[in-house]
Amino acid sequence: MSGHAAVPGSRRPLPPFTDEHGQREAIRRFVAAELRPHAQEWEDAKWFPNEGFHRLAELGWLGLKYPEEYNGEGGDYC
Repeated sequence: MSGHAAVPGSRRPLPPFTDEHGQREAIRRFVAAELRPHAQEWEDAKWFPNEGFHRLAELGWLGLKYPEEYNGEGGDYC
């Protein structure tokens, strides 16, 4: 047995991650497409454009790790 709890009414184990963890691949694609191509330029300039923060906010990815009582998403580090 894998150590994961079983799906109620089934012998099938629950997946170890929730749907929230599925966002990880979408975030990786975003970073690869929209951030990585400009990373060296921004590092050299010691600057990050506000548009990057606006885009992250549009996608709901700002404050992911902060508790909900501080207007974060209450996520974890996985």
